[in-house]
Amino acid sequence: MMREVAGAALMADAMLTRAAQSGEVAAVGLLLERHRAGMRAVALSILGPERMPMT
Repeated sequence: MMREVAGAALMADAMLTRAAQSGEVAAVGLLLERHRAGMRAVALSILGPERMPMT
C-alpha cells in the first residue's frame, strides 16, 4: 500500500480523480494537497479575507 501511495504522487490528476472515485482515500488527500493554494485563492475571492480562518 505505501508503495502505491508513493507512486500515486506521480500520477496525473485524472488518474488520481478516478482512484478517488473508486474509494482510494490517499488519492483524495493527494488531490487536496496538490490544489490547496488554488482552492484557498478561490475561497478568498468569494468570501473575502476577513471571513477566512487564520492558519
